[in-house]
Amino acid sequence: MEQELRPSLEQLKVLHEKLKRVESIEQMGQELSILRKLAAWCEADEEERKYKEGLLRLDKYNSRKPTCEEKIRKIQVCKFRDFGIMDECDAYKFEFWW
Repeated sequence: MEQELRPSLEQLKVLHEKLKRVESIEQMGQELSILRKLAAWCEADEEERKYKEGLLRLDKYNSRKPTCEEKIRKIQVCKFRDFGIMDECDAYKFEFWW
């Protein structure tokens, strides 16, 4: 009887090994899917970080804007006076017009 079952047992072992490989491949596929999702989230987090850095930089430049405009206005007034384009009264009005 053992002789009769031996080929069937060997086939069963072979099928069992194949089943293990298939399960292993399925598990790798699931792990790959998880890794792809993690990679996508990492990329999204990186883009969000860059966006926030950009907003901070923009706020910094916006806070400097009035100071820069004031400097430009003073330089313009001085140049207009130097070239005689406007007199003291006009220069004073120009400073407050901005």
